[in-house]
Amino acid sequence: MVNGNSGCNNFSGTYSLGSGSELKFSGVASTRMMCIDMNIEDQFNQLFQLVDNYAVEGSLSLLQGETTLARFVPESE
Repeated sequence: MVNGNSGCNNFSGTYSLGSGSELKFSGVASTRMMCIDMNIEDQFNQLFQLVDNYAVEGSLSLLQGETTLARFVPESE
């Protein structure tokens, strides 16, 4: 399972790992609360359809081919 908050709305779905760093998301759904600016949240939610692999090098990068779609960095203490 994958779940989280994309800024205003919550999302959940499933993921599967393939060979190497292959990653696929499926069945991702989101609540539909209306927020002030939905542009960034809408773009974030569209990532799940595009991601096909990932990389971890101090941060988690979600990729489509070799293109970085999103990067998640740990919070500093």
